[in-house]
Amino acid sequence: MAAKKEDCKNHTGRKTAKRCYYCHQPICPECQHIWTHHLFCSIRCYLLWRIKETFMPVIKKPEFIFLIIFVFLLQVITYFILSSQIDTAYDNKTNQIRAGNETPAEIMPEDLNIMIDSVRYNLTYQLGIRISPEKEAVYGIWKDDAFINAVAGSNNETTRFDYTLGAGRNHFSVWRMDKTGHGTLMDSFTVVLKSLRKDILNKSLRQFYMRDKVVALTFDGGSSDRGTEKLLNMLDSLNIKSTIFLTGHFIKNYPDLAKRIVLAGHEVGNHSYSHPHLTSFEKDGLHNSLSYVNRALIHKQLLKTDSIFFLITGKKMSPLWRAPYGELNNDILSWAAELGYLHVGWSAKCDSWDWVKDESSTLYRNNADMLSHFLDLEEKHGLNGRIILMHLASERDGPMPYQILPELVKNLRNRGYIFEKIGKMLRAYRDVNIYSNR
Repeated sequence: MAAKKEDCKNHTGRKTAKRCYYCHQPICPECQHIWTHHLFCSIRCYLLWRIKETFMPVIKKPEFIFLIIFVFLLQVITYFILSSQIDTAYDNKTNQIRAGNETPAEIMPEDLNIMIDSVRYNLTYQLGIRISPEKEAVYGIWKDDAFINAVAGSNNETTRFDYTLGAGRNHFSVWRMDKTGHGTLMDSFTVVLKSLRKDILNKSLRQFYMRDKVVALTFDGGSSDRGTEKLLNMLDSLNIKSTIFLTGHFIKNYPDLAKRIVLAGHEVGNHSYSHPHLTSFEKDGLHNSLSYVNRALIHKQLLKTDSIFFLITGKKMSPLWRAPYGELNNDILSWAAELGYLHVGWSAKCDSWDWVKDESSTLYRNNADMLSHFLDLEEKHGLNGRIILMHLASERDGPMPYQILPELVKNLRNRGYIFEKIGKMLRAYRDVNIYSNR
């Protein structure tokens, strides 16, 4: 008996029979993530399931239960002791500030340094604290109950400390210690870091769910330009405006092609600088970040490409990017989102596989197969809101993949489809505008 379809937990109106392996809530294709051969709705559910699988056999042991009880009791005792000390410290602080005897830590609003809009403004997530300590006194700063810095009074000079904020709650406290060793709590505050921009962009766009017959034709440009000029000529003749993702290497090596792409009215997104592997997918089928992949690398790959594009074309890249080889995980998405980039992948079954050169490969499609694949897919499931992946260049020995475009475009237009750029589809079919001030 077929599973009953219900509304997706995140998208009302999208019927699905698939469920999260951990929370068992219905999830549509956009919300599905495959980890360890199971479907999950989020990294949270995956981690909870992994923790349960790993630790439950250990937790059930009697000796572990006794250990947990002991640690809990110890925490309770510690809490009551510290609470009484902090209450006393707060009373001392209030009385002293009213008397005007102390110089509290100064928190400057502009030190938050959060920009909302442009791809060129990174969210640094930094908080600045300025302290002017008195002579013969030491001021210490704690973050989340851990000591992080101290400054001793000399000539009433102001010292500034900059701290990187983490997502969520960041608790700071400033203590003063006099020469007798007596400590006084001078200030205590919590900064809750939540970026709407990151919340919006920290996803991968793979399809627009719509009734309109609109399809996006996208191309990746990597290290080769073989066939690119003829492909661009064909797009011009077909009056197709597409979204093209370029690497920094392509822009640097073929500046005239980059300029032509812009002048032709195509939308240009970021495809990294050197097209590196980012995850372990090629080796083990998992999307674990490789050892050298971190925030600094992702930022450098994207910003360097953006800068070269601006120098050569005088135009800004669209705030869209596509990961090399489609290798992606939540960390990489988040790091790119900090720069204002939304990730654009491709829809299910919409990889043309035009990049496969080996005819013996099971992934290889010749031009006839490629054309029939998309037309059959449209006939059976429709291409409404789908994103098709092709490439600007090809190293195939036979007919070039772009030669299917006239027949593909003709057939789809006869079936009522129009071709649009990703940016225009975002403006028309998404509530959030990521193109402000552009």
